[in-house]
Amino acid sequence: MHAAMEDGGGNGIEEDDMTTNRMESAAGQTNDRADGHGDADSAGRVLEERNVENRCRHGEGEGSVPSADRAACEEFFDALEPVCEHVADEMRKRLQQGRRQYGPSRADGDWMREPLQVWLCRLDQGMIDLDEVMLPLAVGINEVLAMRDALILSVVGDSTMRDPQMLMDIVRTPHAGHVVMAVHKALSAEFDDRDGPDRDRCRTAVLMLAAMAKVMPEPMKVQPLAIISYILWWTGDSRAEDYALSCLAIDEECSLAAIVLKSVSNGLYPACCGG
Repeated sequence: MHAAMEDGGGNGIEEDDMTTNRMESAAGQTNDRADGHGDADSAGRVLEERNVENRCRHGEGEGSVPSADRAACEEFFDALEPVCEHVADEMRKRLQQGRRQYGPSRADGDWMREPLQVWLCRLDQGMIDLDEVMLPLAVGINEVLAMRDALILSVVGDSTMRDPQMLMDIVRTPHAGHVVMAVHKALSAEFDDRDGPDRDRCRTAVLMLAAMAKVMPEPMKVQPLAIISYILWWTGDSRAEDYALSCLAIDEECSLAAIVLKSVSNGLYPACCGG
């Protein structure tokens, strides 16, 4: 069976044979490395990345808590406030406008650069937070499935998928040949790995995504819930089915959640789960 991981026509990575349940990119999009951006853009990106690195090096914001601290996480979730629908909608419109004005490749890269860096820092440090840097991520993964796929790969992919440049390539050019090959190789290796993905990293990701699902308007809960279900399925967690069903209750056409549900029903799991 060859079911595309594309809910509603986004540029997403594909799910190939469900007996292995590996993700694989389709081919066909032009690489954006020759998009004409000059040295000024590059210099700005370097400065932005250094600022993110400095923030990560000196710890996260005051609201950050260790994902391993159950009591602190409960307090963190209790304190979360919902994002107003008009605020989320304005962010979504800004992303859409940027894609129309500059093209998807450049706009998606600009949108994800800082949130992805912070996301990776928090995965590495085992810290959870949900501040103004992360809200664009919550919006973006519902609008552009390549953004969603980059998050998935940063959690369950092998070590090559923790490289920010590789993940940005997935965001900007998900169908480029080198991306297709790298993604397939990374996930194939991880799928067959008896040890599986880093459980601490998975826990941190699931908690951050759960925070997104709690605060975002209902239509934007779909992809966080779908990613959670996929990560939990990948680690053999029995909650995967519940999260997939919660996702499908909002959007019955979310193919990622449907794939997880079918895999669970058929008893199909990665090698680390005895699959």
